Amino acid sequence: RNASMQPSRLSFAYQHTPQLIRHATHRAHYSQRHKKLINHIGRGLAASQLFSIMALASDSHCSSSAVSEKYLGAVRGAFVADAASMGLHWIYDPAKLKNLVDSSTTMDPAFFEPPSCPFYQYTSGKLSPYGAEGLSILRSLSSSETVTPDQLATDLGSYIDAYDGYKNHASKTLIANLAAGKKYPECGADDSQANCLVKVPIAVARYAGAPDFLSKVEETIRAHQNNDKAVRYGVAAALLLDHIAQGSSVQDALAWAVAPDSPIDAETRRELADAAAADT
Repeated sequence: RNASMQPSRLSFAYQHTPQLIRHATHRAHYSQRHKKLINHIGRGLAASQLFSIMALASDSHCSSSAVSEKYLGAVRGAFVADAASMGLHWIYDPAKLKNLVDSSTTMDPAFFEPPSCPFYQYTSGKLSPYGAEGLSILRSLSSSETVTPDQLATDLGSYIDAYDGYKNHASKTLIANLAAGKKYPECGADDSQANCLVKVPIAVARYAGAPDFLSKVEETIRAHQNNDKAVRYGVAAALLLDHIAQGSSVQDALAWAVAPDSPIDAETRRELADAAAADT
């Protein structure tokens, strides 16, 4: 793994993502149980011919075609998961979440009907504002062999400025900063929200294996969110995802991430360990 994934593969993913979401959503509406929903989404993705049409990365770009498919699977999964979770986006009260799901006809939080986000009203199956940001990043990073952070910021700002959906703090700040003439990284918002993680699967698919892998992940985040915490979490997530793509289980990857010799910074290692302990 000594170079990054070919942009043409990400370009194909960008072009076909809307069809994937529509197909997966259509299938999902027939399911009343989460297990069936996952099966329907899987068939929808297979029907999109993404697996067969997208050329596999050459050995010089990835350790194996199987690993390459895992990177792309993470991109596909991220967009479908975003659409699936949009209906309950930004609801922070666990009791309210439980009441909504328990009172629904399917009792299933995935592709929840009716979409109940308190900040925007979208139709079921549409990407959330975070997903829309990810789609712009996917388009930009697949546009050419070399994408500068200034170009990425400009691409994202232009996309969001024309976006007719909800614009969050980071996106509105990016647009304003670009209009004021600010360049990377100052154009990015001082914002540590979870959309730093939206960028991770795309950056990993594009840059994993490259000598400047982690610096490229940081650039992808800072172009939108010029915030140290956002970068810390995004880089940690990228390292975890890359480790899993190489064949590790999620549990083994977490154990690796919190080990003293992990490449993840000490503060984030402690936070990961605390989160894992709380989850058990």
